[in-house]
Amino acid sequence: RALKQDLKTRDFVINSLYYDFEEKKVYDFCRAVEDIYRKRLEVFHPSAFKDDSRRLLRTFRFAGSLEFELGGQAKKCVSSFLKDSPFDLRRSLRLPLKMEMIKIISKEKCFLIFDLLSKFGFFESVFRKGRAAWYSNGQKRKRRS
Repeated sequence: RALKQDLKTRDFVINSLYYDFEEKKVYDFCRAVEDIYRKRLEVFHPSAFKDDSRRLLRTFRFAGSLEFELGGQAKKCVSSFLKDSPFDLRRSLRLPLKMEMIKIISKEKCFLIFDLLSKFGFFESVFRKGRAAWYSNGQKRKRRS
């Protein structure tokens, strides 16, 4: 029962494998092995990124570094979140964005991750649209001299 409750906190299906050290047995309640075999990264639920916006960058980092394709639900979640939440994303990801970008840059396959980020319009959504939203919300910052 505790395992099933824990599943609700997982971001990706591939992160749902459990190993029982006493029984020396692997439990796969959500077809994670199938996703690994097919090299597919899928999210558990449509609100995955709204629950924790760091998952967006983790999605790109995992997919790029593992050379996985995004699953159908993951693609929809990424596209929808970037389209609907650019300003919220920028505000909520300041420190995590920096930390995740450092993790991405340190990966051997960082170019694949940046290709995915670009393909899904991450940079445009976060930086250009985010800037416009920042100014339109009346929170214009003063420039440093």
